[in-house]
Amino acid sequence: MAPRLVPLVTLALFLIGAAMAQDDAARSPSFLERQLETLVPGLRVEGLSGAWRAAPVAERITLSDAQGIWLTMQEVRLDLAPTALLRGVLRLEALDAALVRVERLPVAPTLSPPAGNPPPGQGGLLPALPDLPVDLSLDHLGVQRLELAEAVLGQAAVFSLTGSAGLEAGRLAADLSLRRLDREGSVALNLALAPKANRLNARVELREPEGGLVPTLLGLPQHPVTLELNLDGPADGAALSVQAQLGPEIALDVQGTVRSLADGSFGARLQGQARAAPLVPAEYAGLLFPAQLTLDADRSANGPLAISELRLKMPSGQGSVNGTFDIAREVPDLTIRLALDQAARFAPLLPQGVAWEALQAEAHVTGTLSAPEVRLEATPRAFTTGIRQADAVLGASPTLSGTASLPGPRIDMTFQGQEGQLAVVGSLAEPADLTARLVLPRLEVLGAGSEGALEATAQVAGPLSDPTVTLAARSGQLTLAGRTLRGISLDARLEAPATAPWAEAQLEATLDGQPVSLVLRGRPDARRLRLEQARLQVGPGVLTATGILDPDALLFDGSAQLDAPALAPLGRLAGIEGLEGQLRASGEFGPRDGVQGFDLALEAPRLAYAGNSGRLRATAKGTPGAFAWGQRLRHSRARSPRAAAWRWRTRAGRQSLQRCGSRLWERRSASPPLPGP
Repeated sequence: MAPRLVPLVTLALFLIGAAMAQDDAARSPSFLERQLETLVPGLRVEGLSGAWRAAPVAERITLSDAQGIWLTMQEVRLDLAPTALLRGVLRLEALDAALVRVERLPVAPTLSPPAGNPPPGQGGLLPALPDLPVDLSLDHLGVQRLELAEAVLGQAAVFSLTGSAGLEAGRLAADLSLRRLDREGSVALNLALAPKANRLNARVELREPEGGLVPTLLGLPQHPVTLELNLDGPADGAALSVQAQLGPEIALDVQGTVRSLADGSFGARLQGQARAAPLVPAEYAGLLFPAQLTLDADRSANGPLAISELRLKMPSGQGSVNGTFDIAREVPDLTIRLALDQAARFAPLLPQGVAWEALQAEAHVTGTLSAPEVRLEATPRAFTTGIRQADAVLGASPTLSGTASLPGPRIDMTFQGQEGQLAVVGSLAEPADLTARLVLPRLEVLGAGSEGALEATAQVAGPLSDPTVTLAARSGQLTLAGRTLRGISLDARLEAPATAPWAEAQLEATLDGQPVSLVLRGRPDARRLRLEQARLQVGPGVLTATGILDPDALLFDGSAQLDAPALAPLGRLAGIEGLEGQLRASGEFGPRDGVQGFDLALEAPRLAYAGNSGRLRATAKGTPGAFAWGQRLRHSRARSPRAAAWRWRTRAGRQSLQRCGSRLWERRSASPPLPGP
């Protein structure tokens, strides 16, 4: 509130000068008002009366800027003690105003920065005091009603202001007290400043209930606030203590020393504790608070801020920062270290099964605040994921290392495990250009008969909302679950999946000696994908499909055919030795009431297994939630075929299966009808 007193003090000096210059009756008030208004830009004085011996009074005073009146004062009165001038003291027994109203903060004038360095004595913790020919004394300062409009601090408020001040022999002493009139709340300031003696003593006390100005400004209006700040000592080492509390769970308690010298250098050595659980998401509060903090920092007159130590000790571990920060150029050169305790503390934030005994991380931050660059390395100890195969690849101490920078972000990161590596490089700025490469040199660590090696590369390019994605994978040999793929070559590309999907994919390999291939080509059909060719071959079996795929609704409208002229090779791949015969299947697909519908037909003119043989025909029609199917099986030793039909329904989370009966089919009949809703 100190800046608000400047107009009052300025006015007091002008009133004194004008009153003492006037003849007791010769000068007119309008002349004095005009003289004052020419001395202070934006000042307007109305109703000035009285003589210097008889307490001059101004009925109304306003201050204006380019946007109009921002401050209004009414019934401003000055009581002088003229005889004190004989002792070299300009004494104001009282400076009172019935009303001071601040409509808004004033518009700051545009000023040219001063050339060169500031003269000595104008920097540092202790400001320079004016060198006046007389001492100043203000016995009583009183504002009956100080009104702040909502535009000032975001909430309308009414105060009373009282205080006193004195400037004597280069020493300033002031006591100010603000008390809210429209609700509870108060601020008290006690200040003693002696720059020549290099001494400062200041005490600030603030009390506000919930809904006050400070809680509202901090975004937590439901909490009351208290603040006690004490600063005492010389500028090169003043003792500082701060105790602040916002509600029951937000608090700061800091003690230490601060220094700020006239040449512009400053520093601090502080220790304390902070609690701020309501300011962070609930799942992080127990990890971060209460926090013990230590700060040791210095800044020379023309150098960067040097942080010798900034340490935080939290329930989840501890972190530290050291290095330099050039404030003027906004250039950091900081090292950040983090040591986290056991992962059990982080259980609510981690996937099930992820754990570690300890985690160490270090980041080096350079560049500028607007374009930072970070070099990172993080390593856990006794790390597990709960997934056996992943743990085998990563090992107990995988390492994440690399760099990241803004704008972008642009990243070059590597996740190195004991038996594998994932590297990601590129930019996520629009348009994106990102490449990821996975290398697994020894798949046998996965167990279950796995062997061989795998290399895969994925690229993302273009708009993040509708990118182009390419995938390439190569492996000389890959054995999984006892099945061996050799000569694997996979290339796939998907463009504009969200607006005009275009897709191509090609796979070549052999599976236990049987050829495996995939060919897929699709072109955009509005926001859907039209399959021009889709062919998958595994051994003698070939599956083909054509139609339109809606990627948003996950619906397919088209047809598919399966032809397997020899089932024996497919049976061996599936682990069914002795399976023989042929198989043909076809299907029509389309949306039905917003879900996927299908109409399938399967025919095996010859089927043999474990000494039994025969023919099979089957049909299925409906949707995944409600469909009917039937089958006709003729055993080679039976006189007539056997047939059966079923109905399946899922409704309101409940599933039901009903057999519709058994009968002899003399000829192929239509699929059983779907049950009614």
